Amino acid sequence: MTTIHVLEEVESTNDVALAAAEAGAAHGACWIADHQRAGRGRREVGGQQRSWHSPAGSNLYLSLLLRPELEPSIAAPLTLAAALGARRALVQASDALEEDLWIKWPNDLYHGDRKLAGILTEGVMTGTKLDAVVVGIGVNVNIEVADFPEDLIPTVTSMQSATGERIDRLKLALSMRREILAASQILIEDGLDAILDELRAHDRSEGRAVLAARGEDEVEGIARGIDDRGHLRVELEDGSILAVQAGEVRFI
Repeated sequence: MTTIHVLEEVESTNDVALAAAEAGAAHGACWIADHQRAGRGRREVGGQQRSWHSPAGSNLYLSLLLRPELEPSIAAPLTLAAALGARRALVQASDALEEDLWIKWPNDLYHGDRKLAGILTEGVMTGTKLDAVVVGIGVNVNIEVADFPEDLIPTVTSMQSATGERIDRLKLALSMRREILAASQILIEDGLDAILDELRAHDRSEGRAVLAARGEDEVEGIARGIDDRGHLRVELEDGSILAVQAGEVRFI
C-alpha cells in the first residue's frame, strides 16, 4: 500500500518528497503538510524563486511522487496533466467552482481573474534517466483574501472566498492525489493527445496580451492557445509564432 504522510510543519513538502524519491519511495507516495515554513513556486525569469504563502490551519500543501517511464525531453507535459487533475479535484470539492475555474498555462489554477492554486513540478535524474517527478501543489482553501499579505490581495482568491463554503482539507487532499495520479497515468500511457481537448477546454489564454520567457529575456505577444506538443503559442509583433516550452508567462 502506498503511504500518505500527514505532517504538521515542514520547510516544503516538495523538499520532503524529493528526499524520499532519492531514498527509493514508491510511485504514488504523497506528503501533506498543515504548514510550510518555506513553500515555493516556479522560478521567475532571471532566476528568482517565488515563495508560496503557507499559513497553518487554512490551506492545502501537497506533494505527490511519480515514477513515470518517460524520456526527460517529453516529461514537461506532466505539469499540464497535474493541472488538469487538480482542476477535477477542486470541482469535486465544490461544484460552485466549475463555471469559472480555468488553467493558466502551464501550472496555475485561476477562479475568474484571481489565482487559486499553483503547481511546481521537479524532477529527479539518475544520469540521463528521469527517475522520478515530484508534483507539488498549493491550494488556497479556507482563508479569507483579507488575510493574505497586502501585495497579494489584488490577485488571489481561495475556495472559501469563491464559494462561501468551508472545505474539508483532508478530503480535498485525497481527491487531489487520486485525480493527479489518474490524469498523469493517462498522459504516460496514451500521450498528450489523450488530454489535449480537455486542457484546451479549460484554457483562457487565447487572445490575451502576455509577457513570455525567451531565454533570460521576456518578449511581448498575444497568446494563441496550447499547441499539439503542450507548448503555449505566442504571436509576436512581427506575426511570427513563439512556442513557449516552459517557464513564466505573465498576462499584461
